[in-house]
Amino acid sequence: MYRIFLSLICMLVVSSAMAQGKVNAQKTNAQSITTPLSPINYTEIQQQLDRASEDPWALKALRRLRNPLGEDAMLFSKIKLNSALGFGYTRETGFLVNGVIAGEYKTDEQNQLQTPSMLKLSAQVSVKGFFQLKAEGENYLHSDERILSYDISYGVLPIRFWGLGYDAAIKNSRSEYSRRAFAGSVRFLNRIVGDFYGGASLDMRYNKASSIDELARLYISQHGMTQQNAFTTGLGLNLLFDHRDNIYATNTGWFVSLLTEIRPKGLGDCGSTLWHVKAIADYFTPIWQGGVLGVDLYADLWSSATPWFMWPCIGGGSRMRGYYFGRYTDRKIATAQVELRQNIYGPFGCAVWGGVGSVFDSHKNIDFSELLPNYGLGLRINLGKNSRLRIDYGFGHHSNGLVIGMNEAF
Repeated sequence: MYRIFLSLICMLVVSSAMAQGKVNAQKTNAQSITTPLSPINYTEIQQQLDRASEDPWALKALRRLRNPLGEDAMLFSKIKLNSALGFGYTRETGFLVNGVIAGEYKTDEQNQLQTPSMLKLSAQVSVKGFFQLKAEGENYLHSDERILSYDISYGVLPIRFWGLGYDAAIKNSRSEYSRRAFAGSVRFLNRIVGDFYGGASLDMRYNKASSIDELARLYISQHGMTQQNAFTTGLGLNLLFDHRDNIYATNTGWFVSLLTEIRPKGLGDCGSTLWHVKAIADYFTPIWQGGVLGVDLYADLWSSATPWFMWPCIGGGSRMRGYYFGRYTDRKIATAQVELRQNIYGPFGCAVWGGVGSVFDSHKNIDFSELLPNYGLGLRINLGKNSRLRIDYGFGHHSNGLVIGMNEAF
């Protein structure tokens, strides 16, 4: 009996343990079924990815500065507005602030293929007394068959002055005066074939030299000139060929512009009939990944009776960068430059260029020994929306200088 009793006790213990194991297994299975896994928070993951891919704060600040009114503001529900507040630097102006409000609209809202027309108001002011107010616009009419453009500006530029002609720029001491100019022009172009347009223009200008120091008066008198202001009206013929893929940052294409105008004696007070020719020829082509080669030819030619304060100058922020605008001054100038633009990484790029320029009073007196060399390098920062910050440093004949501006030089 004792052995039978022990056997029963053992069987009870084993069966109880097995029952408890089944209960625990059922609880575990129940928990695995009833306790859901933690869901994936896709919103949080996307936010983390967005933060990781955000532009650096400096680039965001530049973009905000470029368009303080916000992207694509609407005016009267028909004009798309953009604004820009930027800065720049040249030796002539010093540091300057540039504010722009630009609007895009279509003269035919039903034509989706029509090129948007443009209206732009701008103001520039610098620490050296330079300022300019400007209103300009370009209207595309009749499915881009006609272009009506206009330009009104007023500005003052205090500049240094070494006299007139190449020899004066080399030998003379520096003097100073201020260039004042009010200009208004209207141009009408009609498509001839493809991207080739032709038309006419009307241009009115009032130019004045003021704040002329005694040394500058001496330089002017040596050329037998005493006039200090003039009003002229120009009647011009225009030819234009524009086959660029992007006018702000061109990668490929041609741009050719020719203006010939006469300024009749009876439509001004400078005492003579003047003629003027301005020609531009640009070519762009990609040469490898991220690299674009640009070639620019430029000429600005005025007749012999043109008042001295209307003569063109070598230098500035677009052509012959590094030369002081106003040092090499004559009735006619011509320049040529080749520039290589290379994207480096993301919005950052660089440019190197080389070229030559010349000032002369007549094509008969061109002296190739007096050609002025020009070369330099620069940094580019793409701000988006067809806008780039350009920082260039140019070198020339006994000359160098920094240029900070928006978009490409040509």
